[in-house]
Amino acid sequence: MPLHTFICDQKHVSELYQPQDGLREFEPCPTCGAQAQKHFLKAPIGRVVNIAYTSPIDGRPITTKAQRIEDLARNNCVEYDPEMKTDYMRRKDESERRLDQKLDATVESEIHSMGARKREKLEAEFRNGADIDFARSTLEG
Repeated sequence: MPLHTFICDQKHVSELYQPQDGLREFEPCPTCGAQAQKHFLKAPIGRVVNIAYTSPIDGRPITTKAQRIEDLARNNCVEYDPEMKTDYMRRKDESERRLDQKLDATVESEIHSMGARKREKLEAEFRNGADIDFARSTLEG
């Protein structure tokens, strides 16, 4: 919808969005009341986005949208979307859940594969206050 600028006899300027098909030549002045206003249409304003950076992957200068798109494609990258973090966190949580299930199943399997005497000893240790503290670590640390 185009933006129309109106000016009244008192030189008050106001702007109003009006569709071309419902365009009125006169509008009441919002400042001085009933004064009729002639309108004139402003030229459309384009938004210029200044892109100027060095590609973090290969160091090439990027100064246009086309160069940015080419840089992303050349380096097998995509535009950042805030939902990417949400997706990452969801996948991470799901992976953690599966790992916990696998750990629980392994512990259950090990306990059931113990001999009766060993299982009784383990049960007695728990009754006397022993506790298990699971700690995950990587091979490096």
